[in-house]
Amino acid sequence: MITYKGLSTEDAALFGAYPHPASPEVGFERRIDPAKYLAEGRYRPEWMWVAVDGETVVARMAFGGFPGDDEPYCVDWFEIGERPDRIAIGAELMRRAYAAVHKGQGPRPSYLLPTPTEWRGREGVRDVVGDRIAAAEAAGLSVFVERHGFHWTPDAGLPLRPARLTFTEGTDEDFVKAVADSYTGTLDAYTGDDTRRIGATATAEQEVGDLLKYPRGRDWWRLAHDADGSPVGAIFPAHTPTTPVIGYLAVLPGHRGKGYVDDLLAEMTHILRDEGAEKIVANTDLANVPMKAAFDRAGFTTDSCRIDLR
Repeated sequence: MITYKGLSTEDAALFGAYPHPASPEVGFERRIDPAKYLAEGRYRPEWMWVAVDGETVVARMAFGGFPGDDEPYCVDWFEIGERPDRIAIGAELMRRAYAAVHKGQGPRPSYLLPTPTEWRGREGVRDVVGDRIAAAEAAGLSVFVERHGFHWTPDAGLPLRPARLTFTEGTDEDFVKAVADSYTGTLDAYTGDDTRRIGATATAEQEVGDLLKYPRGRDWWRLAHDADGSPVGAIFPAHTPTTPVIGYLAVLPGHRGKGYVDDLLAEMTHILRDEGAEKIVANTDLANVPMKAAFDRAGFTTDSCRIDLR
């Protein structure tokens, strides 16, 4: 008989009793140290769930969140084992975990599933991805968006720094306004969904609030103006606990089609490199073809894919 349970401080070690090695190419599991995440507050015992058959852990999952937040924002760990009934077990585990952890305030946390970019063409990888998606879909989730990841390293060379823009500091309110104004015609799936649900200003406040939770980067934010002093957009270089990132880039609708996306991305790359970055990470929706093209022009390399289900 399978038992499904959320953990506590007393039995959190059970999460580590899963007997199978992490997939080398699918999921975040090989990149995450659960003990470190627990110590940092990014995991909590009650956000960690296991399926147990007798004394054997046959599946496990974990929600991740920002330290201090009341609710997690994602599922970034989901392993369903190798049994013939693994999809059914994984689905039941996910159903129960979501029911217990998500309190119903806003959209439920997305399940984030990293994959190689070419996962559809590789049979073994495709099977692992397909099993996890099938389990999540059986639990009531559906594929929301596919995103591609990029990275820049110094050997790609720095893009030309823009000369036609002026960059200035601003208040949080200034940045919220710039972000909200940039949402018109967005190609980002999450942004489009959030603006339809709660409006542009509330979505921008949430976006900027999330960026403020990164341990470094607020001092690097800049508003961009053209030679006439008109606002063009804003940039949000950032640093996660481990990695320099292109946090957010906003081009105002009236200035699209003028190549400013290249200028803003170049300035962000220079700022992060000046701060010592040896690798800069970025991502965008597969459907956001203009942003992908901008990353290509700036010397970023496509290196990963992530499927988000919600």
